[in-house]
Amino acid sequence: NIPITKIKKSNILRYDLSKYNTIIMVNGRYDFDSKSIEKIKNWVENGGKLIGYRNSINWLTKNSFIKLELNQNKASTRGLKYKDKSNHYGAQLTSGAIFKVELDRSHPINYGYYNNNLSVFRNTNIYIKNDSIGYNNPIKYSNKPLISGYISKENLKSIENSRPFAAYNLKKGKVLVFTDNTNFRAFWYGTNKLLMNAIFFSNLM
Repeated sequence: NIPITKIKKSNILRYDLSKYNTIIMVNGRYDFDSKSIEKIKNWVENGGKLIGYRNSINWLTKNSFIKLELNQNKASTRGLKYKDKSNHYGAQLTSGAIFKVELDRSHPINYGYYNNNLSVFRNTNIYIKNDSIGYNNPIKYSNKPLISGYISKENLKSIENSRPFAAYNLKKGKVLVFTDNTNFRAFWYGTNKLLMNAIFFSNLM
């Protein structure tokens, strides 16, 4: 029985964030004004824990909560005819596929897992480049990651040397990001433990 509070984006300035130790930013478009951004950042810098999913990664990067590099899809459009435009971009969508990742089980984000591999569900094209420091990549894609589903050859190349999770320090606080929903439709149980570990063990990361 973990109590939660759902906050509308437009109401963020009305809340006393010091009452909370964790904020989860779900997938979506975030158009906070400068005062709201400053409030959230100050909360993190003073020890708050911010967990971001999917497109919130772009907002967190843009507003200097985190620094990361993304692998970009370089599917060529040279010579592409207008009539083929929809098919081309449709082919680049990753609408639901299963991939194999390798776990560093000594890292707190992976506490409670008993195997070195895990199947993860993806339906985004956000690919975070692996960090040059190995222990900053506690979850990373295997050499042949696709288990089931469709992914374009360009996106399959982007997923190589990438990771679905990253953790950052922001003064006294933490910012943790996932490229995909670890609790997808409340049935993909293999990865929901990752969110619990992010909530309870981020101070160890």
